[in-house]
Amino acid sequence: MNEYICKLGTGEGRVIEKICHAETEGAARRMMTDKDYYVFSVRKKGMFSFSMGDVGRIGRARKKIKTNDFLIFNQEFIALVKAGLPILHGLGILAERMQDPHFKRVLSNIRDEVESGTSLSEAFEAQGGFSRVYTASLMAGERSGDLVGVIRRYVEYLKIILNIRRKVVSALVYPVILVLLSIVLISIMILYVIPNFQTFYTDFDAELPLLTQMLMAIAFFFRDNIFYVFGAAVLAVIGVKLYERTAAGGVTIDRAKMRVPVLGPLMQKYSISQMCRTLATLLGGGIPLILSLDVSAKAIGNRLLSREVSRVVQQINEGQSLADSLEDTGLFTSMTIEMVKVGETSGALTEMLGNIADFYDEEVDNRITVLISMLEPALLITMGMVIAGMLLAMYLPLFEAINAVRG
Repeated sequence: MNEYICKLGTGEGRVIEKICHAETEGAARRMMTDKDYYVFSVRKKGMFSFSMGDVGRIGRARKKIKTNDFLIFNQEFIALVKAGLPILHGLGILAERMQDPHFKRVLSNIRDEVESGTSLSEAFEAQGGFSRVYTASLMAGERSGDLVGVIRRYVEYLKIILNIRRKVVSALVYPVILVLLSIVLISIMILYVIPNFQTFYTDFDAELPLLTQMLMAIAFFFRDNIFYVFGAAVLAVIGVKLYERTAAGGVTIDRAKMRVPVLGPLMQKYSISQMCRTLATLLGGGIPLILSLDVSAKAIGNRLLSREVSRVVQQINEGQSLADSLEDTGLFTSMTIEMVKVGETSGALTEMLGNIADFYDEEVDNRITVLISMLEPALLITMGMVIAGMLLAMYLPLFEAINAVRG
């Protein structure tokens, strides 16, 4: 017998942990499910206790499933189940038709686990690589008997999130290209063009202007120490990334991002929208508030907000309202708090959360459009001023020499 630590949700909406003894992880999951718990995760007790199955799951989780393939799978799965086809048969058909070999193998494994008696949500959870929002939605669909409706709601949720990301990425393409071109052009001038003027300047007996001296010093410093500068930059990026992966580092960096002028409020509103939409999706699927909040906290990209929402779960367990608990974090806007209060009072919390997400999605989209429209000319003007300043510094000694000859 092995010992497993199970993170569970109760019918009353509490999140608890229990230790159970079972031969396999699947058996531990089934044992907890039979006791009417929501099973969020099951891990073997002991930090270094890994089985070959665990290693296989870790390897599979590293390979990401394409979002388009995942969306198509869910839409086809909805159609098959709605048509009355058994889940097991539907999984088999979709696995055979899947073109991506990794996703095909994952679906085959899920089908085998469902055939052996594992629930659909547990089978997806055991494979790794799927969001907790999705597996929790499947769990809610199985418990409520409305699997098709829950999956359809999740697909709509995913489409909205992807559409927002697609708009942001497409809006940033041109500014990013401008920045990269500016960096390349300035690098060529500093590393190649300006140092070559040194031989030309040696013919001048007069002292070079201060601006020219500074530009020459910068150019020679980078040319002579390019590998050290590049190495230091790479090490700095790696160091920040490693620090960001730690729990404290991730929270610190995300807090700093939210304090950036103009961009900080946008990040805050996007994170609030992400949390509200996830919570609305889970509540609409029939998952209790506490469990929905616990899953929503893990789904938020901003780790500071994620940590604070996790603390909200404890406050609600102690009897505090959702609106008051969110207000205590100091990270949610007044509009969000007021609309959540109205939702709790009127019994339309799911609808209000969806309205909050829609409002902030539209606001973020509009703000980004305005910022991008202002950023493009600002980049062009800045790039022009920098290059003009560098050219002026290079030709200033020549102008002074001409003036001296004329005098």
